[in-house]
Parts: sequence; structure tokens; C-alpha cells
Amino acid sequence: MLCRGVFAAGYLLAAAPALAADVHPSTSTSTTKASSSTTTVTVTTNPVPTKFCEFETLPTTPFAWDPVCVQEGVGRFGCFADDKNHECRFCGKAPYGPCPTCTFESEPTTLYAWDNKCKPGEYSKGCFADGVHFECRWCGDEDSEYDAC
Repeated sequence: MLCRGVFAAGYLLAAAPALAADVHPSTSTSTTKASSSTTTVTVTTNPVPTKFCEFETLPTTPFAWDPVCVQEGVGRFGCFADDKNHECRFCGKAPYGPCPTCTFESEPTTLYAWDNKCKPGEYSKGCFADGVHFECRWCGDEDSEYDAC
């Protein structure tokens, strides 16, 4: 089954909390000098997110963490979906807007899917594939090192 870029909704995956907010990258730079040349390498890493939707009972409507919900002057229909966090938003199913997707600088050759099952400390195999969204997960078929899409 081809799953590249497919949103796998939380309700389809026996899942739990959704997309993280407040993920700020950190950057480190190192410079190496050889006898006739200089090489500078900059590495940007994103920390594992810590905020998620918190439902008492997993909803049948897809959901995601959406920081736009708290931006002043920008309201989003479906925000405050878990009745605890304003950034938790219903999405992907009428009448709500689209759900977020994985974000890559260039399209990877490895299959990936959006998976609300991804949660630090509970399930993380292949998660954080794009380095931006913890719910972006590498996936594959039965021959893959990753769980199925």
C-alpha cells in the first residue's frame, strides 16, 4: 500500500495525542581547517515536542496540534477540540479544514505518513521523520524496518 504523504488520522490508528507546538530548532556550527582548505558545517536539530492534544476518549474525527489557533486575529474552526488546549484542532473531515502534512525540504525516497499514534515515551518508531512534526512517521511494507503505512 502506497502511503507517501497520506494523513493517517488518529481514529484510524488506535492512537493518542496529536501534533506538537512550541518546537524550536537549535543550531550549532563547527569549522574545521585543513592545511589548504576550511570546511564549515551547520547542523540544525529540532527537539522532541512536548505538547499534545489530550482527549479523555479518542474522537472519531481526525485532529492535530495547530499553533495558528492561538495567533491573535486568526481564528480556526475546530480549535480547542480536546476542551483543554486551544492549539488542539479537529481537521481533515467536513466541516473542518485540512490537517497538517509532513514537511520536507525535498521529497524523500522513504515512504511516510501522518500518524497521531506517534507520542514520545509511548510510540516513536519512525516518528519525527521530517524533523518538524512528531506525527510525521517513516513507514513501509512488511519488508521495511518501519511499521506499515
